[in-house]
Amino acid sequence: MQNLKKNIFNLLGFLFFNLIFSQEIKKIDSLEIEILKKQNVSSLVNNYNQLTREYLKVDIQKSIEYNNKVWKLLKKDVEDKNKSDFYRNKATIEIMTEKPELCIEDSKIAAKIYLKIKDTIGYLNTMYDQAYATAYLNKFKESIELAKNSLKLSKSDKFSTQIAKLNHVLCINYINLYETKNALYHIKKSIYFYRKSKMDNNLVILNCYNEISNIYLKTKQFDKALEYAKFGVKLRGLDDLNNNQVSVAYTLISNIYTELKDYKNALFYIKIAIRKSQRPNNKYLIAQNINLLAVIYLKQKKYDLSIENVKKAIAVSKINMFETDENQILGNCYYAKSQLQKAPDLNKSVSNQFDNESLNYLKKAQELQKKVIDTIENSKDKERERIVYSSIYEEIAKTENALGNYKKAYEYSLLNKEINDKILNEEKTNRINELQTSFEVSEKEIALKNSLFEKQKKDIEIQKQNNYITKISTILLTTILIALILIAIYFVNKKKNNQLQSKNIIIEKTNSELSQSKIKLEKLVSEKDVLLKEIHHRVKNNLQIIISLLNIQSRSGKNISTDEFIERSLTRITSMSLVHQNLYQNENVDKVDLSKYLHNLTQSITHSFSETQDRIKVNISCDKIFLLIETAIPLGLMINELMYNMYKHAFPGNTVGIIKIEIEKENDNYLLIIKDNGVGFDDEKDSGKSTGLKLVKLLSSQINGTFEKIKSEKTEFQIRFSNFTN
Repeated sequence: MQNLKKNIFNLLGFLFFNLIFSQEIKKIDSLEIEILKKQNVSSLVNNYNQLTREYLKVDIQKSIEYNNKVWKLLKKDVEDKNKSDFYRNKATIEIMTEKPELCIEDSKIAAKIYLKIKDTIGYLNTMYDQAYATAYLNKFKESIELAKNSLKLSKSDKFSTQIAKLNHVLCINYINLYETKNALYHIKKSIYFYRKSKMDNNLVILNCYNEISNIYLKTKQFDKALEYAKFGVKLRGLDDLNNNQVSVAYTLISNIYTELKDYKNALFYIKIAIRKSQRPNNKYLIAQNINLLAVIYLKQKKYDLSIENVKKAIAVSKINMFETDENQILGNCYYAKSQLQKAPDLNKSVSNQFDNESLNYLKKAQELQKKVIDTIENSKDKERERIVYSSIYEEIAKTENALGNYKKAYEYSLLNKEINDKILNEEKTNRINELQTSFEVSEKEIALKNSLFEKQKKDIEIQKQNNYITKISTILLTTILIALILIAIYFVNKKKNNQLQSKNIIIEKTNSELSQSKIKLEKLVSEKDVLLKEIHHRVKNNLQIIISLLNIQSRSGKNISTDEFIERSLTRITSMSLVHQNLYQNENVDKVDLSKYLHNLTQSITHSFSETQDRIKVNISCDKIFLLIETAIPLGLMINELMYNMYKHAFPGNTVGIIKIEIEKENDNYLLIIKDNGVGFDDEKDSGKSTGLKLVKLLSSQINGTFEKIKSEKTEFQIRFSNFTN
C-alpha cells in the first residue's frame, strides 16, 4: 500500500509530459478528420504522431494503437522529424506503462535524431523523458547529471517550458535523496519558468503546487502539505473543472487526511478525485484513486467495500500497475474477514477451529500475500522493496500462524524483525553520524583557533627581536644623542610592553575560554550518555508496566472477549506511548506538555470507538501544565481507564453525550475532574467488579494522589495528585 504514495508521486511526473489540456477532445477530432483526407505518407505519419501525443492525455491504449500505426509506415517515410517524434512518443508510452529501460533506449534514439536535425526543443523534451525514466529506476544521481547537462543547452528564454520541466525532474530526484531544500528550490524555479513560458496557466501552476504538497507529504509535514494542496484547487477557474491535475490535487488531500487518520474527510475527497478523473478517462489515475478508496475502507474495517473497490480498480486498469498493492489490500481484507468469527479453540486442529468460509478467507489471504512477497523477492532492488513493503512480512506471519503453519510464521516474523532492525539501525547510524560530525567540526574549530594564537605568539617574538636589533643599531650609530635615544627607547619599549601585556591578557583569556569550551563539550558528551541510559531505563520501566497491566487484565478478564482484551491493552499502551511522543516533540525531554498530551490521548481513545464519534463529544479544559514523565504515565493510564468505561457504559444505544475533562492547579497539587452526562454509575454494583477502577486507585497512590467518586446522578470522578514521586 506504501507504493500507492509512490505512484501519486510518479503521476505528478507523468502529467508534466502533457501540459496543455484546454481543448483535448476538440484537437483529437480535428486530427482524425485530417486523416480521412487523402495524404502522402509523410503527412499521414505526422498526423498519427500528433494523435499519439494527444491520446496520451486521455486514453493510453488509443495512444499505443496510433504509435503502432506510425511504426508500420516508418519504412515508407524517410523524414527524420517524424522518426524522432515516433521514438519520443514511444518512450513516453513506455514510462507511463512502467517500462523505464525501454523508455531510455528509445529516448536516446530520438535525442540523436533531434541533434542531427538541430531541433533543440525536441532534444530537450526527449532528455527530460530520459532523465525521468532514469529517476524511475532509482538512479537519482545519474538522472540529476542528465538534467543539469541538458539545462546547459537551454540558455534562451524560448526554452522556458523545457527549463521548467527539467527543473521538475531535478525536484523529483532530490525528493528521493531526501534533500527537501533542493527539491523545493527546483520546483519553485519550475514555477518561475512556466510563468515566463507560453504555458503560463493555472493548470500548470496547480501541478507545481501538487508537487510541493507531495514534498511536504513525503517528509510528513502534513499541515503544509494540506495547505498547498487546498491552495492549488482554489486557483481561479479550477473549481468545476474535471481534469487530471485537479483530480490529483484531491487525491493528495485525501491521502493527507488518511495519514492523519481522518477517514471521514479522506473518503469525501477521494470520491471527488474519482469523479473528476472520469471525464479525462485517465485509466491509470482512475484505478489509483479507486485503490486509495479501498485503502480507506480497509482502515474503516469495511472489508467487503474494500474488496469490491480493488476489483473495480483491476477491471479499470488493464495495465495492472498496482498489482502488488492490490494483492496486499485484498490479503489484509481476507485475513480480517477470517478473524470476525469467535476466537479459535487452541485444543482443536486448525481445520476445526474455523468454519469453511473463514478458512477459505485465510487461504486467500495467504495466496495473495505470497504473491506480494514473490514480487518483492524477484525485484531488481529487493532490499529497497523490502523496506517499502515491510509490513507484508508481519501480515503473512499472522496468516501463517492462524493456519497453524507456526514454523513459517516464525520465519516471517524473524524476517520482519530483521527488516525493522535494519531500518532502525540506519536511523540510529544517521543520528550518530550527525552527532559525530558536529563534534568533529567543533574540534577542528578549536584546533584552528589554537593555530592562529600560536602564529600570533611567533609574530610577537619576531617583533621583540626586531626591537632589540633596532635598539642596538641606534646605540652604535650615534653616541652624541645616546641619552635622548635611550629616553626615547625607554618610552617606546614601555608602550610596546603595555601592548604585549594586553595581548598576553587576551591570549590567556582566550585560552581560558577554549578550556571552558572543551569542558562543556566533554560535559555534553557525558550528558548524552546519561540521557541514553535514562531512555533505556524508561523503556525497561514501561515494558514492566505493560507486563503488569496485561497480568492484571488477564487475571480479571475471563469474562471479556479477546478483541476487548486486545483493545483495552492497546489503549493503555497507546496512552504510555503518547507520553514519549510528547517528550520527543518538545525541547524539554523530561517534562510532558499536559494539554497537548490530553488532546492526543483523547483523540486516540475516540478513534478506538469510531462508531461513536458523531454522538459522543469530549471537552478538555487544561492550563499550560508540564508534568514529570513519572507522573504523566500513571495519570494518562487513569484517564484512559475512566474514559474507556464511559465510552463502553455511559451512553448505551444511540445516546448522545459529552465527556468533560478538567485539570486545575491547587497550590502545589493538581485536581483532575472527569465526568459525563450519561446514564450514571452504580457504586455498589460496579465499583467492586471493575478492574479499571481498581487500577485507577492503585495508580493514584503511585503519584501521591487520591481517587474519589462524587455522588451524583451522573458519573463524576476526582483525582488529586502531586507532580513528583517518592
